[in-house]
Amino acid sequence: MLSIFVVSALWTASAVLGHPHPDLVQRQTTTLNQYIHPGLDSSKCLTAASATNGAAAEIEDCIPGGSESQEWAIGSNIWAFGGTFCLDVTNGNAVDGTPMQLWECTQGDTNQEWTVSGETIQWTDTSFCLDLTNGDTTNGNVVQIWGCTDGPNQQWTTTTGTTAPPNIAIRPGASATTCLTAPKNVDGGEVVVQPCDASPGQIWQTDGQTFSVWGDYCLDVTNGNTANGVPLQIWSCTPGQGDANQHFTISGTAIQWANTDRCLDLTNGNLTSGNPVQTWECIGDNTNQVWHFAAAVESG
Repeated sequence: MLSIFVVSALWTASAVLGHPHPDLVQRQTTTLNQYIHPGLDSSKCLTAASATNGAAAEIEDCIPGGSESQEWAIGSNIWAFGGTFCLDVTNGNAVDGTPMQLWECTQGDTNQEWTVSGETIQWTDTSFCLDLTNGDTTNGNVVQIWGCTDGPNQQWTTTTGTTAPPNIAIRPGASATTCLTAPKNVDGGEVVVQPCDASPGQIWQTDGQTFSVWGDYCLDVTNGNTANGVPLQIWSCTPGQGDANQHFTISGTAIQWANTDRCLDLTNGNLTSGNPVQTWECIGDNTNQVWHFAAAVESG
């Protein structure tokens, strides 16, 4: 039987009345399941010391077989523990030598925004880069920011984890006990929220472009309608991912219908069982478009 436990990903989007978020269609696409290595030693990994606010971002030996403390999602934010905590510049202090920490991911927090270019990880809209403190690869060395130099201390490489992304449960941010659900495995089946029970219609997989459920059905925008308020459905996944109605982008902190300005939205913010989920114009700081992701695994 399947049960759900929280290990991962705070991926946020949004929609109530407000101003459009200008970054939503421009942010970097997020790449999941990444390990970040200092260029000076590929056997070392950037590591979150713990899943707590203020925990150090430090260098440690890479753990064979992987570890959630070393598995990052890399985009406009860099998330640890599947996305609940973000790489964060301590107190937003724009000074050489400021240590890096982990902090709960917060939409729009500029202390958590990064731009990856080649082997450089730059604090967005600043002249500071992620820096291996003193070029020291000793375990426990806390990384820092430093004025960008293109030097070896600021060169980072990534590798993709060997473990496939897990089955996931998708929960609205307002409730840890409510899940995105496809109750019926048929073309045109509705997508709603229901109390989490680890049933097959609540167990999703994502490859970074599509969200599938029931094995071979994909999250789908009904008739490709770009209007606000279009209910989501499931439909047979299109081989080769050729159906644009089934493409969703994890873009920065948004879950967005690819190549549009529409985001996954909890209709009217209503958590009542059976409430449909819709698409809506992506709007910043809107709790209707906040979704938490948890791993769904078999229990003993």
